[in-house]
Amino acid sequence: MKIRTGFISNSSSANFIVDGSYETLFDLAIAMLEVRNNDYAEWSGQNKANYLTEINEIKTALRCGQDPDTPIFFNTCNYDTYIKKVLGFYIVTTCNNHRFTDYISGLSFCPSEVHK
Repeated sequence: MKIRTGFISNSSSANFIVDGSYETLFDLAIAMLEVRNNDYAEWSGQNKANYLTEINEIKTALRCGQDPDTPIFFNTCNYDTYIKKVLGFYIVTTCNNHRFTDYISGLSFCPSEVHK
């Protein structure tokens, strides 16, 4: 059995770190939701409605005083995307089938030695 202490990656997953390019974790989540929503034709109809609901839930949380750096997860095509803030950086585990890395600024990838 292998025990990993860092990111786990395979062909359908993507893991990366985002620096302080976004003011809050919720700002990064909204940017990623926008990429996901615009990425594929399959994100139409009900998924488009879900996108609007997700954005409204984030805005409602902010209005109700929720910490904008609270960890968050949302649906992507293969499984959920998870974002957590650690020491001023955003740690993202997500689906590799969306083009987040093309549109999200401040990306840094996990060192290769973690993938051993």
